[in-house]
Amino acid sequence: MNNVKVANKVSRRAGLIFLFIAFCVACQPQHAIQISTTTSPVIGNPAIIETSPPSVTASATESLLYGAHLLPQSGLIYNLESESTSYQKLWRITKNKGTIVTVYNGSNLHLSSDLQYGAYLSNGDIWLLELNTGMQSNLTNTPGCSESSNYEWSPDSKKLLYFGCSNEEKMDDLYTIEISTRQIHNLTNTTDRYENLFIQWRGTQPNTIFFGSGIPEKTTLGAPLSGQCHTFLGKCLYFLSSIQTDGTSYTIIDNVSGIQFQPALSPDGKTLAYDGGILYDIETGIFQINNPSDFGIAPSVIVNDDGLELVHPVWSPSGNQIIWLGHTANETYSQTAIYLFDLTSRTGKILHRYDPYYYSLTLPPWQRWSDIEISWSPDEKYLAIISDEFLQNRGSLILRVIDNQGNVVQKHEGSFNNLVWSPDSKFLTFGYFEQKSRNLITLILNVENWQLNALDIPANSKVVKWVA
Repeated sequence: MNNVKVANKVSRRAGLIFLFIAFCVACQPQHAIQISTTTSPVIGNPAIIETSPPSVTASATESLLYGAHLLPQSGLIYNLESESTSYQKLWRITKNKGTIVTVYNGSNLHLSSDLQYGAYLSNGDIWLLELNTGMQSNLTNTPGCSESSNYEWSPDSKKLLYFGCSNEEKMDDLYTIEISTRQIHNLTNTTDRYENLFIQWRGTQPNTIFFGSGIPEKTTLGAPLSGQCHTFLGKCLYFLSSIQTDGTSYTIIDNVSGIQFQPALSPDGKTLAYDGGILYDIETGIFQINNPSDFGIAPSVIVNDDGLELVHPVWSPSGNQIIWLGHTANETYSQTAIYLFDLTSRTGKILHRYDPYYYSLTLPPWQRWSDIEISWSPDEKYLAIISDEFLQNRGSLILRVIDNQGNVVQKHEGSFNNLVWSPDSKFLTFGYFEQKSRNLITLILNVENWQLNALDIPANSKVVKWVA
């Protein structure tokens, strides 16, 4: 591995057009499921509701898409956010397959790791939901500022980290709030920089917060793009930064290579991976590049004057492997590849190549990145991938499940999102937009026999967590 060298780049991430495409599973006669639920107004602070699983009925008017429905399994947590923010529901499936329902008044619910609290947005403020009592109260009260939905719980679930406003006009600082005392602390308090993009606060680095920050600047139309950024419009808008939880040691980790995708902290908390194929050793401060050629991968990703084109890192659960998204070299058009690096054996391979779907195909290959979702199974046997691809003169979302040898064991076309594995790696859940009903339903894939079924939860709800 070599130390990172400074270079300028021109990079632009094009906007995406998502097409809702229906899909079918061609295996055996199957039937579709139409899920119905009823709602009622919330009065005061709702208590926890003990209930049986939601009812499901088969619809004769729906086309044949997938097999029979399955009841939610223990440990599954799913959430329904209706169009009216005054009535939302959170379901938790208990060990004895009972169902606990909590009602709340807001959107963008984030659960604490100990499952004692939820934080959500309501009327521009962040509110607290106590899951054991159903009580709700506001954590912030800023009439001149609408907090961002990008907030995160501390590893011990005692604090909430969020982007807020120092002057109630511009959201540009990083704050924490103590849940027990409601004390708010401005961690960054910077007048010359703004903090935004993402925040990460992990148990493997409990005293350090990672985030994106930048220097405010005016964008001039027609001005040349510059910077080693891998970012939308090629501008270095955000740079990887860190700060201690007491507000000290504000550090710009890399003030040259900007970031667009979420960095990834290794499971042991020692290494941070981010755009450009860069690995940052947190303990030593050493930067290294994950170059495919060093891992025996050919052809390598494109290397321009701006450096190596590797973005969107995803660590395996053990931390022995890492996935990067990159462009393939020596191609006349912009084909994208998913690269797998084994950091233990120093070997690698291209797991999958595809033709991304773009808003504009006139951009050079190194300026194009399509949206992608990648999720490892906990046992590391499979990768689930949702990619936006160009197929037969049209764009479509493709769901693939790939084994660790690079074999595609499942492939489905349609509008998918929200990959969630069961803790034992036996099931994979994901959202699917059903065209006929115009609803988002949840499908569940049994990895042992590859049976695909509808999950018996209300339409337009999504799985938010699955605990052991």
